[in-house]
This record gives sequence, structure tokens and C-alpha cells, in this order.
Amino acid sequence: MIKSWEAKVYIWVVLSMLAFNLSIVSPVVFEEFGLDGFARIVYFFFGRICHQIDARSFHLNGIKFAVCERCSLIYFGAFVGVLIFPFLRREIVRSNPILLIALVPSGVEFSFEKILGIEVLAFKILVSLWLGILAGLVLTSQIVDMFSSSKKSQFDF
Repeated sequence: MIKSWEAKVYIWVVLSMLAFNLSIVSPVVFEEFGLDGFARIVYFFFGRICHQIDARSFHLNGIKFAVCERCSLIYFGAFVGVLIFPFLRREIVRSNPILLIALVPSGVEFSFEKILGIEVLAFKILVSLWLGILAGLVLTSQIVDMFSSSKKSQFDF
């Protein structure tokens, strides 16, 4: 049973992830409306966490997203993970080893691409979404639990 303050924390996480995912596509909107300066600010911000190589990025109307395909899919997957969190048992998503399990397919895909020069877009899509979904589940669980334990400690005497 989710308590009302847990629901508030969860809604905050959902809205934060939605805003973050929308910021990834915001350069498309900014450039469509002639707000190139705002698009450059978004590209600059995301340039600190992603290579933003044009050929490896999704485009809409010829304008690239703020991050590459892999990053876009991981962030979108994290948003999906946040959305499905309430439908899963907490014990399933509470542990950090799940993140290690999520990293294995991504490590394989990344190795194939960087070491062997083999890039399979369908494999990249699946493993990036997998990593994002599991990361979203685990991090949402940890954020809700963090606020849960701080709420309990306020009432401990």
C-alpha cells in the first residue's frame, strides 16, 4: 500500500523524468520555432554527458535530439521503469544487483560495437531500453524508500 507522502514522492519522480525526457527532444521544438539559442543551451548541457555524434543520434524533421540513440533509449527506458514501478513488488526492484544484471547486455553490445565494429541497431535498442527500465525501477524504489525512512525517523523518539 502506497502512503500519501510516498505517492507525492512518486509523482515528483514521474514529473522529473518526464521533464528530463522532454528536454532531450526540446532542441527540435526550439529550432522549429526559431529559438536556436535555447537549442544551443540544451545541446551544451547534454554535451557534458553524451558525445552527441550526429550520425548516432535520432532526428526529427532533420534536427537531432540532445543526446545519442543509446542515451535517448536509456532515458526513455528509465521513464518507462518509473511508470511501471507501482505495479511491481518492491522487493523485486529494491536491490542494486539488478543494475549489474542490466549492465551485462549493454556491456556485450558496447563491446561488439567498439571492439569488433559490429553495430546491430535492434540489439542496441533492446539492451538500452532494458538498462533504462531496470535503472528507473531501482532508482525509483530507492528514492521512495529514502523519503520513507526519513519520514519514519521524524517520528522516532
